[in-house]
Formats: sequence, structure tokens, C-alpha cells
Amino acid sequence: MPAYLALPQYLRDHNYQLPLDKADTPLALGHGLAPGETFFDFVRSNPKNAAYFNKFMKVHRTGVQTWLDKPEIMNKILQNSIRGNLASHDVPKFIFVDVGGGMGQQCKALLARYPTLSGRVMLQDLHEVVSKADVGKNVEIMAIDFFKSQPGHRRITCEAFYVTGRMLRAASFFSTSGVQ
Repeated sequence: MPAYLALPQYLRDHNYQLPLDKADTPLALGHGLAPGETFFDFVRSNPKNAAYFNKFMKVHRTGVQTWLDKPEIMNKILQNSIRGNLASHDVPKFIFVDVGGGMGQQCKALLARYPTLSGRVMLQDLHEVVSKADVGKNVEIMAIDFFKSQPGHRRITCEAFYVTGRMLRAASFFSTSGVQ
């Protein structure tokens, strides 16, 4: 509630412009966050708020049309799943990576709709988030902070990436240098 109550003052102070700095937000003003502290720092240090946020992220799109309902996306993923299955000499690649995927709801939705899908599926998010994700054995988990570089991680080749609510088509992703 403090962020909501701080919103009018924040908007006046910023001439009703969108925030340009991820740490300069109504949340920071309302909760008195330290300079440079972001929403993710806030939920990391407030487990009760983190639990509320994770619950919200699990259900906020329930009943809403998603990328799974878009034939142009799913046909490409399914074609490449079949092609990858037939070309056994290929290095296995991911058909789907959910970057910042929270509790893995998009990964689970994909596998629920296409249970015989061949190809690898990956969930990526902060360690404290993915450590609580219950995605089953068919989803690989990688703990990352996608705002920072990822030294030591491998190159990930993928057909489709889902990043913070947006579907991206990509050939590869270098987790050592962020999403490309």
C-alpha cells in the first residue's frame, strides 16, 4: 500500500513521466528504499512480499489468450521439435526458454498442451525463485539474474525465448552476456 499512496507525489515530482531508472519508482518512494535499490531487491529482503508477488505471477494471466494460442508461434516450435527429433546427430537444443519465468507457469503450460513435445525446455530466474518452482522433470532450471552477466554459463541455442511476457524468436542466447 505505501507505493500506491506515494504514486500521486511520485507522478508530480516526475512531471507525470514514466520512470527511466529501475530504482527510481513509486515503490522506492513509498517504502523508503535505499538509493539504487530495485523492486527485486525489495522482494528479496521481504519474503512475505516475494510470496505475494510469486502467487500473483502464477495466476495473473489465467484465462487470457497467450502465445500458446498463436499458431504462427506454435507451428514453428512444433516443426523444429520434430526436425530436431529426426536429426539425431544434432546437439540437442532448447525449443523454449522462459527467461525471468518465475515459478515456471509458461513452461508447464507448454508441456501440458503438448505433452509429447520433443526438445528441451528451460526455466530461468533468480535462485530464490526457481528453487521453489515445481516444474517437473521435463523442465531444466537455471538460476540467473538476467540483469547481470552470467560468467561460466554455456551458450544456449533455442527456437523461442519468452522474456518478461514477450515472445522472442532467436537463434541463440549467450547467458554470459545477457539476452541477445
